[in-house]
Parts: sequence; C-alpha cells; structure tokens
Amino acid sequence: MPAMSEALDAPVLVLADLDGARPADTALELVTAARALTAGDVIALTPGPLEAGAPALAAAGATRLLVADLGGERAQAAAGADAVVAAVRETAPGAVLVAGDYRGKETAGRAAVLLDSACVSDVADLRVAGGAIRASRLVLSGSWSTTMAVAASAGRPPVLAVRPGAVEAASDAADGAAPLTAEALDVAVSPEAA
Repeated sequence: MPAMSEALDAPVLVLADLDGARPADTALELVTAARALTAGDVIALTPGPLEAGAPALAAAGATRLLVADLGGERAQAAAGADAVVAAVRETAPGAVLVAGDYRGKETAGRAAVLLDSACVSDVADLRVAGGAIRASRLVLSGSWSTTMAVAASAGRPPVLAVRPGAVEAASDAADGAAPLTAEALDVAVSPEAA
C-alpha cells in the first residue's frame, strides 16, 4: 500500500495476533498498514502477554500497546472480538484492522456486529479519501477488483480483515521508534468465548 496524501485524525486499532509470545508476521503487516492510514496513534492490541515483541510492533509503527490477557481463550474468535470491543470502547479508534485469515474474518464479523458497525473482509488495499476508508478487495478468483467506502467513525469504527501479505511490514524504523509500554486491558469475555 503506497503512502497516502490523506489520513484519518482518529487512531487506528490493530488486533495483533501472536506467534507464541511474539507478534505474528500478519500483526506487523497490519501495524504498517495502520500507520499509513492515520495521523493519530496506531494502537496494537495483543490477545496475550508479549515477552519481547514490543520493539517489533514499535518499529512497524505502533505508538500504543494494549494487552488483553485472554488466557486459554485467546485462540477463539469470540474472545478476540470481545477484546476488540473492549479496546474500541477505551480508545475510540476510527477503524479496526484484523488479519484476514479464517479466525480473523470470524473475529471481524463478530466484532462488527457487537459494535453495530461495518465489516469488510479479504481487503487487499486500504486508502483514505474524503474522510472515508476505501477498501479494495479481489473477487472472482482474483480476476476483478472492487472498492468500497466505509465511514471512519470513533463510535462505530469499521472492522477490516486485511489479507495476509497484502502489506509489506516495515521494520527499518526501529531507530526512531519510541518504546512501547504494555497497558493491561480488562475484557469481559462473553459466554460464547468461554
């Protein structure tokens, strides 16, 4: 995704999945995409504690780190959606990005329903135009591209499931990246996730 001339003023929330106790590659890709969408904060939300991954998230562009310790439930889409909803209520982002894998798409859909907002899956490209997010996705086995606009709203942010590999993760910005301090996020896990 190329650099944009227009950006959101509101922060962008990223559900940063973990590979063990480190950010998954898709998490770094999503943080990079979020950095290109906003002039505000990029908030990384992890579904469990990080041991040494905060510098990688900061290098990719994260400016704030929320940790929702979901315990053994962190692999469940319903628990991830509950964490996203709790983070949205605390941070009022203009958009939420999640990985467009099987679990991420389910998380995105459930979070969008709980937030009464829009959901777009299989996003291949994101841009900001006229204060709205324009999400492009490939359809018909990749032979056609379609673009839709979703309003960026702090009260009901769109939840966008971005295809893995759609963005190249930034990693060379570590020199100027401020260190991230993990902030605990309390999440009320729904019965569906328990």
